[in-house]
Amino acid sequence: QLFQLPYAVRKELPQLNLSVHVYDPEVDNRMAIINGIPIRVGDTLDDAISVQDITQSGVVLRAQGQDFIVLK
Repeated sequence: QLFQLPYAVRKELPQLNLSVHVYDPEVDNRMAIINGIPIRVGDTLDDAISVQDITQSGVVLRAQGQDFIVLK
């Protein structure tokens, strides 16, 4: 989870507000809205955070080589 990331990584991240979360068994149908921006698997936020997956639990993101989940 986000709070488990090293401090050096966390301090560089913007606040991440997950407002919509849609999980579907088909990857192409998954979507979420973080900070008012619609995202899908493979998208990038703020040129530094990539969307790795959208799971039943939340959105898996990667920043600075570290994966973490933003829970729904």
